Amino acid sequence: YHIDLTVPQIADDLTSRLDRPAFKQVIEADIASGLPGTRSHAQSIDEGWIAAGKPPYAQRVATTIFLHSLTQGAASGIDPAELLLATVQPGDDPALVQKAAERLIDTCWFLDYDGRRYQFKTEPSINKIVADEMSLVGTTRAKQHIDDHIRQVWKKGVFQPVFFPGEAGEVSDDAGTPKLVIVHYDAATATASDDRPPDLVRRLFEHAGSHEGYRTYQNNLVFLVADRDQVDDLVGHARRYLALDRIAGDNDRLQAFSPEQRRKLHEQQTGAELALRVAITRAYRYLYYPSGDMLRENGGLARETLPPQDQGEVNNDHSAVVLRALRQIDKARTADDAQLSAHYVKSKAWDAGQEHMTTEDLRRAFAKRRGLPMLLDVNQLKRAIKDGVQLGLWIYFDPHEDLGYGQNSPAPLVQLSDDTVLYTPEEARQRGIRIKGDQPEPAVAYCPVCGNPVDQCTCANGLPTA
Repeated sequence: YHIDLTVPQIADDLTSRLDRPAFKQVIEADIASGLPGTRSHAQSIDEGWIAAGKPPYAQRVATTIFLHSLTQGAASGIDPAELLLATVQPGDDPALVQKAAERLIDTCWFLDYDGRRYQFKTEPSINKIVADEMSLVGTTRAKQHIDDHIRQVWKKGVFQPVFFPGEAGEVSDDAGTPKLVIVHYDAATATASDDRPPDLVRRLFEHAGSHEGYRTYQNNLVFLVADRDQVDDLVGHARRYLALDRIAGDNDRLQAFSPEQRRKLHEQQTGAELALRVAITRAYRYLYYPSGDMLRENGGLARETLPPQDQGEVNNDHSAVVLRALRQIDKARTADDAQLSAHYVKSKAWDAGQEHMTTEDLRRAFAKRRGLPMLLDVNQLKRAIKDGVQLGLWIYFDPHEDLGYGQNSPAPLVQLSDDTVLYTPEEARQRGIRIKGDQPEPAVAYCPVCGNPVDQCTCANGLPTA
C-alpha cells in the first residue's frame, strides 16, 4: 500500500506501460486524484480519519486492491484475509481496515466485491451507473419529491401538521388541535450557532389572518425548521432515490445487468427510500416552541434540538419525536404526564381579578399563554377542576342542573363548555347559587311588630304565649 498513486509517473507506469490505460480513470475516481481541488472516493473517506489522527486506511485498502487487480484471469483481485495482511502494521486497528473496505464498496465507481474477492474493474459499477443517472435528475424534480415525502413523515394525530406556509393567514388561529408548522427548507433554515427563530417563523407566530393581525392562540403551535447545513445532503438523497427508481423501473435497461447487479440495484432502491426519510428527519432538527421566559429578540420562542434519528428509530409518524421532546421539557401535558395542580391552574390560567370564568375559557387560556404547557389531553384540566372544587378554590356551576358543586358536594361530571362556569366561593354566595349536597337553612319566623326573629323579639307581641 506504500505506492503513491498521486505521483503521475507511477500511475502512468502501472497503467499505460502495463497496457492498462483504462485503469487511469479508476485511480483518479476511486483511489488518489492528483487534480487540484478534487478528491477521490478514498481520499474523501480518509478525511475524517486523518482529522482524528488515524492513518489513511481507505487509500491503503484501495491501493492494495488496485495492485492486485492489474493481473488478469482468476488471480485478479484479493480476498479479505490477504487484504488485511497487506494493509495493517503494528499499532493499527484491523477493524478500521474492514470498515474502510465497506465504505469503499458503498461509494467507489469501479470497485467490485463478489463475496470472495475485492477487485477494481474498468467497467463502471452500480455506484457509477447510479451517479451518472443522478446527474440527469434535476434539482426541481428532487425537491418536489422531498416535499411529497415530507407530507408523509408528519401525520395528523396529536398535532395538526401545517406544511410550508408562507403567510400568517395559512396557519389557523384557534384553540383546537395544536399546530405543527413545518417550514419549507427553501423559505427558512436555521444553524446550530444561532438559536434565534428565522424571520418567517416569527411572523407566523406573532400574526394571524389575511390582514396579519396579532395571533391570539400563540401557545397552540410549534415550528420545525431545517438545518441549513443539511439541505444539500437532503437534495442529494432525493436525487439518488429518483435515479435508482428510474433504473429499476426500466425493464429493458435491467436486462443489461447481471442477476447479482439487479439484486444490488433493488437493495439500494429500498435502502435509498429509507435513507431519504432519515435525511428528512435529521434535517428538520430544530423545534421552536412558545416560552414565557424568552427575550424579546427571540419573539417569545425557545428552541430545542431534536436528537438525530437512525434507520432503526424512524417511525411511521415522526410527530411522536416532537411530542417526546416537548414532554421532556414539560412543555406538553398528556394523559401519561403528572397531574396538573388545581392551585397551579388557578394561579397561572385564571384571569386575574375575575370572580368567575367559564371552563372553556380556562381551556383556551392554555392555548393563549406562552408560559403554560400545551394541553394535549383535556382530562388533565377536568381533573384539576374537580380537585379545585374539593379544595374550595372555586364552585363548579352546572346550568343544566342549576346547581353548584362545592367541597361538600359529590364530585361533579366536569364539562368544558361556554355554559359551565367556575365561580369563586364568595361570588357564588353573592349570586345565591344553590350548592348540591348542602342542607337548606331552616325557615326563620319573624315578629310582625319589631321585625326581629321570634327568638330575639323585643316586644311582647312577638313573644310566645304561655
